Amino acid sequence: MELLYEKGGVSVFKRVYGDETIVVAMNNTTETQTINLTDKELESNKELRGMLNGDLVRSKDNSYSIVIDRETTEVYTLSPKSIINIPYLLVIGLVLLIFGIFIALVIKRSKRNQPK
Repeated sequence: MELLYEKGGVSVFKRVYGDETIVVAMNNTTETQTINLTDKELESNKELRGMLNGDLVRSKDNSYSIVIDRETTEVYTLSPKSIINIPYLLVIGLVLLIFGIFIALVIKRSKRNQPK
């Protein structure tokens, strides 16, 4: 376990086990805090995925900027950067298009079946 940052009630620890790196950020202050970590503390060109609150921190210019709310703890895993899942987005778009066509047909049919 390695202490990466500690200042005025805010601490960040790193634990490496095998090929897995876990980062724990704790904020025991009454204000939201921002912590900047460089590629010296963590590998560059990766992202921190929050396991408790679902935060996502991507490396930018070989550094990580973690924003942690007051009196909060977050556990992150250091992972390769995720990419946009194009097939998933296409399927979602197709489903929405089919749903829109279905709604249009239902409206058209209901207007045709209305008594005159």
